[in-house]
Amino acid sequence: LRGRRQGTKARMRLEIAVADMDRFIAGPTHTARARGYLHCDELGGRLETDSGRFELFSAEPDERHLRMRYRLLLRDPAGRPLTLYGFKVMEDDPNYDSWHDVTTLFVRLLAGHVPEGEGRSEEVVATGVLRVGALSFLRQLTTFRGAVLRFQLFFMRGLWRAYAGRPVPDSRPSFPRDRPARIAAPSVWEPVEGRRELRRR
Repeated sequence: LRGRRQGTKARMRLEIAVADMDRFIAGPTHTARARGYLHCDELGGRLETDSGRFELFSAEPDERHLRMRYRLLLRDPAGRPLTLYGFKVMEDDPNYDSWHDVTTLFVRLLAGHVPEGEGRSEEVVATGVLRVGALSFLRQLTTFRGAVLRFQLFFMRGLWRAYAGRPVPDSRPSFPRDRPARIAAPSVWEPVEGRRELRRR
């Protein structure tokens, strides 16, 4: 797909369902069920979810480097299976960008229902970026049900841990794949790129 410059558009609507808020907040991972659809005319129209998984605040490798992850098993109107992997990068870069981070979803769409893990390059159908506008974000706030205050407090505490303090020196603007962390332990000296005589830690 050729993207926004060629007029290619897509939109996604999801419902995130947390089965047990206590477990969601206290557990080592914060996962919930996701269902809904992706709509893109160039992909045949509305692609419904067979199943989906959402993960909030995956620490990679720590709470200053967070991810929101989406994995959706989809079907197009002809019944063909597709897999959507999406992630948001929440890292405090030198410029104030928390709003941009939480409203920008990097997406890869793969042919078939692909197991957990990266798909081979030949399976990639499309890559793209989905963004939540200000009005859509405000509309989302009206759709929360259940333990709304507990979830919102948990969400804000996670953002505070990610963005409070000095900017991180090792943010990773990684698209279309989310690159793994490359942060050495403090006691490990490593070479400085372009300066072979120097070492840093």
